[in-house]
Amino acid sequence: MKRLRYLIAAAIAGIIAISTPATFVIVGSMSFIYSNCKNTDTSVVPTAKIPVLSINPPQSAAFDVSKGEVVNFHIVASSNASTNKDIKSLNFSVKYSSTDIWDTTWYPGANEKKSFTKDYAYTIRTNVKDNDVITITVTATDENNQVAKKTFVLTVKDLSGLNHYEAVILGAQSNPDVGSFYATSTNMIYKVAEAKASGQSTIDLVYFYGTSNTATIASPDNDDVFGTEAGKISSLQVHTWTTRNATRFKPIAQLTLNEWDALTAQGLIQKYQVSGNELKMANNLTDLAGGYIPSHVLFKTAKNKYGIFKVMEITSYDASGTIKLNLKIQK
Repeated sequence: MKRLRYLIAAAIAGIIAISTPATFVIVGSMSFIYSNCKNTDTSVVPTAKIPVLSINPPQSAAFDVSKGEVVNFHIVASSNASTNKDIKSLNFSVKYSSTDIWDTTWYPGANEKKSFTKDYAYTIRTNVKDNDVITITVTATDENNQVAKKTFVLTVKDLSGLNHYEAVILGAQSNPDVGSFYATSTNMIYKVAEAKASGQSTIDLVYFYGTSNTATIASPDNDDVFGTEAGKISSLQVHTWTTRNATRFKPIAQLTLNEWDALTAQGLIQKYQVSGNELKMANNLTDLAGGYIPSHVLFKTAKNKYGIFKVMEITSYDASGTIKLNLKIQK
């Protein structure tokens, strides 16, 4: 900059000494260079205040689906806390290809403009092909035309097959020898330290024995049973995990042996869709001992896989015992 000032001074001196058109060109050039040494841009690009958009389920942004499967969406659009602008609309768009796009738009009622909730069940078309990619985009727009979006990528797969696992044994929370955690996608059982270190993203089922819930298979995201408060279970350390998968359960009536053997993935999906409310745990489970009927429970994992387990045996009926399960899980 010192040299630049010197050149400017020299140019000015040249103007004073010799008043010619050429000297004015020099001064103009010097002024341009000098001005570029300063930061004259004081503008600030404002940060957009977009609405808040929450969707769960689905928990995962990318997962496999089968033809004809129903995918449930729980959508909540809320005003941005800074602007407090009303929600104007929610749009649900499904793209099967560049030219095949379907969508629908919902508008909040008078009392829903600050927080608009929509539960929607979308059915995958039956004429799609394996490995087709379906893109679903949910868009919330407020009265300032600010937009929040979430996108889900679904891949069509032949999910007609089932994995069969028998005599899977899980230990309750005080059992030192048998793990309480089960990953349905890998058929792996984890103890407490292993689960926290490397199993969080794949673990779907957690076994514990409670005072009122007795023998229970729970979802990792169940804050009603996992925590440090009175009556909750802290020893399994689930409340400290950074990833807590959302598994949902639907207990059903006992299946006959023939019905169990005849189960298909599509049959599981259909049974799940028409059976009761989704729960975060299947509690008060029973086996054949004492004349009880073995519990049968449908479940759906965070990765949108359906399954069923039946209770084969419960030992000691306390926090140090075990539970033995037979499972069928969608591939």
